[in-house]
Amino acid sequence: MNSQALNPTVKGATCPDLVNNILANDLCSSCGACVGICPTDALTIYPDRSYMPVLDEAKCKPGCGLCYMTCPGNGYPVVKWSEELMTHGTEWHPEYGPVRRYWRGISTDPEIRKTASTGGVATAVMLYLLATKQVEDVGVVVMENDLPVVKLTHDPEVVKSAVGSKYGPAPMMEIFADIKKRPRKFAMTTVGCQMGAWMRATEHFPHLRDCLLLSIGLYCGQVKAMDHIKYIAKSVGIDYPREAEFLGWRQGSYPGHSRFRMKADGQIVDKQLYGWLDLAVPYFSLNLCQFCPDAGNWTSDLTLGDDHTQKKKETITVCRTERGERIMTEARDAGWLEFKEMDMDDVEHTVIRYITRSKLFPANVRGDWKRKKGEHAPQFDYDLSTLIPRAFFVHRRLWILKYKMYMRVRRGLLNRILLSNTTVMERVGHFIYYFPGTLPGFKIAVKAAKGVRFILRKVRRPVPNR
Repeated sequence: MNSQALNPTVKGATCPDLVNNILANDLCSSCGACVGICPTDALTIYPDRSYMPVLDEAKCKPGCGLCYMTCPGNGYPVVKWSEELMTHGTEWHPEYGPVRRYWRGISTDPEIRKTASTGGVATAVMLYLLATKQVEDVGVVVMENDLPVVKLTHDPEVVKSAVGSKYGPAPMMEIFADIKKRPRKFAMTTVGCQMGAWMRATEHFPHLRDCLLLSIGLYCGQVKAMDHIKYIAKSVGIDYPREAEFLGWRQGSYPGHSRFRMKADGQIVDKQLYGWLDLAVPYFSLNLCQFCPDAGNWTSDLTLGDDHTQKKKETITVCRTERGERIMTEARDAGWLEFKEMDMDDVEHTVIRYITRSKLFPANVRGDWKRKKGEHAPQFDYDLSTLIPRAFFVHRRLWILKYKMYMRVRRGLLNRILLSNTTVMERVGHFIYYFPGTLPGFKIAVKAAKGVRFILRKVRRPVPNR
């Protein structure tokens, strides 16, 4: 186990380690933690140029290393932290983490539901906390000049303007600098790496732990570099940004569309979610996302996602902590939310299962593969020997092969050819994105294997003594 990855108190880490191990290996998620925790403001993210931070060496304090030790690109002990947060009434699921309740629900505000990607639960909870003065500020992501921008705000209108999913890099943890300067109660929405960075940061500044009243985690497949918007637009015949402005990733009816408004006549042009994902994920998802298993955001109070199976515009919520359950229940009783319990059969057909498995297993396997090659990769504390079902070991080489395909289409002549033809780009992207399910006969083979295992379990089941 890489002790430097899991032990934030390791000595000798420096800012050049961030540059050499994280940035040089493209393991940055643009979480903003390095910017927020730096005591000398030596790091800055310029989102219109890159999702990675820029180091001002003249400002860097020799021997500090806080940026590197906080960076989720090293990994973090998600299982250990999750277990420490568990209280009476919380159960442990080996794939889904700590769980108190599974809910599906909606905001009671029809305007929020109309513009939300799913049910608008995150926005409703933030507004409830501000209205009841349980927090002074909330951390949200809004769009400004077609870029995701982090806001720490107490303005309800700003919170409402942040409704909807953002698929580009958003340095949420830059707010750590503000909280460090003026400690106060706040809430925020995060993806897994951002929450991991917060946990790391508060190991160095433990007095700030109580400032975070509620963490609303989001199920995360991948974060995409902002260049992907240009190619979504190109696939529907738009020269972006010259001809159109970008309105968002999940506009309109469920599951939503990537939407553009033409500058010349105001015409709206859409690209349906699953179509643009075939363009965005294989070519533009951040490299770290291929090695991050924390899709379920286990260390948050709540983890929110959506239900692609039943195609309902509702928010799927995993309640992980006692305070998460309390606040959700209060918000419902006060009329801000409506939700109902889910049974396990319902859970198994939602994002809870699908995104968890699509990241949890492959990311851990790829990280092990990278480290065995002597390369830097994030280290997490999942026990793969007990976590991954025996049947999944056959997928190991396929998960590594999928990563290699991602890297192959992003480089050299092949990349230039694909980017020049979005029709071919989308078809190739679909094959890679859903691989190995797109292999001929693969799904049939998987069903047959499941059938054989079911029969063997029946045959091997001991007959009770009469």
